[in-house]
Amino acid sequence: GALFNFWITRYFATEWARDKIENSDTLMLLEAAVESRGFSIILLARLSPLFPFALTSFALGCSPSVTTFTYVTATAMGLAPGVLLYSWIGQSMKDLASDSGGSQMALWLSISTTIISVALISKQAQAIISEASSESNRKGL
Repeated sequence: GALFNFWITRYFATEWARDKIENSDTLMLLEAAVESRGFSIILLARLSPLFPFALTSFALGCSPSVTTFTYVTATAMGLAPGVLLYSWIGQSMKDLASDSGGSQMALWLSISTTIISVALISKQAQAIISEASSESNRKGL
C-alpha cells in the first residue's frame, strides 16, 4: 500500500499531493528534513506515529530526492519494529487471557515497558526530524 501511494503521487498526482503537503506543518517539516537526510528521515518518520501514514507516502512521492529503492528500504525497516510490537502485544494478550503465560505482573510490566520505549523512540525521531528541517531551512533547501 505504501509503495502504491508513493508511485501514484510520483507519476499521477503530484499537484494534488503538493496541495495537501502545503496545508500540513508536519508534512512540510518532513519534506524539508528529507531534502537533507533522506533515508534516515524516512526511517524515523515511519517509526513515529506523529506522521500520518498515507500522507507521508504522498509527500515522499513528491520529493525528487527520494528514490523508490530508498523509500521501500527505509519504509520496511521503519515499519518492522511496529509490526513486531503489535504481534508481540497480541500474543501477550492471548497468553494473558488464557492464563498460560506465567506471571501476569511480568507480562504487564513488559508490555508497559515496550509501549514506553516506543513512545520515547517516537519523541526522539520527531526531535531529529525537526532538527534536520531546521538545518535544511538554514541552508536554504
